[in-house]
Parts: sequence; C-alpha cells; structure tokens
Amino acid sequence: MSESIRFGRFELQPTERRLCADGQPLAIGARAFDLLRVLVERRGALVSAGELLDRVWPDVVVEENNVQAQVSALRKALGAPAIATIPGRGYRLAIEVQAPAAAAAPRAEPASA
Repeated sequence: MSESIRFGRFELQPTERRLCADGQPLAIGARAFDLLRVLVERRGALVSAGELLDRVWPDVVVEENNVQAQVSALRKALGAPAIATIPGRGYRLAIEVQAPAAAAAPRAEPASA
C-alpha cells in the first residue's frame, strides 16, 4: 500500500508515514501508525491481537497490552468509535475505507479480434 487511503475525514499517507485529518497532519507514534495501517489494509475486517503483534512488532516479543495502548492512542486521534473491539477476538476499523484512485479505477478490457 503506497497510495493515500481515505476513510471518513482522515487520510493515511503510507509513503510519507503521515495521518491527516481534514488535511492537517496528526501526531501519532510510529507503532500506532503501523497498527492503523494494518487495520486500514484489512478494510473493516476483524484483525486479531496476535496478527497485530506479528505485523507491528515483527521479531520482537511484546505483551498484548502494547496493542491496547496503541489502539487507545488511535482512538484519541480518530475518535473512540473509529476502532471497534470485539472482546477476545480482535479489532476492526469502523470507518469505511475508500479505495485508492488507482485501485478503484476499472480496468480496461482487452479488445477482441
């Protein structure tokens, strides 16, 4: 994911590692950014805490409460309802994600001879 992704009033800019709200950059930490990126990539699907640990802290042993702390930081930035917690199962981005322009554009069908 290298193109900007919009969801609600937010825009995730992966290449610049920046999150903006209404065009203004928000201050979030690197791990919170990485966690948000995973949730955005999954587009509203349930993501387990284990998967978040594997993706955000690769090759590092950390406690599951690190996920909870980063989710809490993201809720402060995005608003509490933005990330849903499904107890014992994981987390889900509750804001509808818009596909990037290139991915949303229909592909041209090859002309038949």
